Amino acid sequence: ARNRESVPEKKLQKNRPDVPDFDFKGLEFRYMGQIFDCFLLCEKAGTLYIIDQHASQERFFYNSFLEEKDNIQPLLLPFYLNEECDVREMIEKNIPLYEEIGIFIKKDESGALYIDAMPTSFFELKNDVLELIVSQQGNIENIKTELYARAACKKSIKSGDRIDYDKAVEL
Repeated sequence: ARNRESVPEKKLQKNRPDVPDFDFKGLEFRYMGQIFDCFLLCEKAGTLYIIDQHASQERFFYNSFLEEKDNIQPLLLPFYLNEECDVREMIEKNIPLYEEIGIFIKKDESGALYIDAMPTSFFELKNDVLELIVSQQGNIENIKTELYARAACKKSIKSGDRIDYDKAVEL
C-alpha cells in the first residue's frame, strides 16, 4: 500500500470521479470497487483495504442477532426430536435453557419431544438446532454462539455474488 505522500489526493480523486467518499463512524473511506465478486476495495489515507464481502456481512448479521431479541415464531409443523433415551432425558432437563435463546421444546401426549417455536433466523437451521442440542449437552452459550454463526453465514452474501455500490458501502 502507498502512503498519502506518494499519491496526491487530487490524483486519487481524478482516477475515480464516479466513486464518492463515504464516512463510516467518523472515518473517511473511499470505496473503489469489487474484485473477483468476492472482495471490496476501499482506500483510507493512502492505504488500500481489501474486505471479504461474505465475512463482513456475516459479522454484521451475527452482531445484529446478539444485540436484538429475534422474532420467535411458532412452527407450522412441529419438528420432532427423535433421540435415544439418555439424550432425550438431557434435552428435557435443559428445556428452560433452550427457552432462553427462543427454542421452545414441548412434549406431546405420547411423550415425544418436539420444537414448537424458535427464532425466525433459525428456521433454515432445524437440523443444526437438533445436532447442537445433542452435541453440546446443555451448554447454552455454545449452542447460541454456533447457531447465530451458522444463521449469519447462511444469510450472508456468498463469494461470487455481485453487489451494487450501496450494498458495498453498507458492508
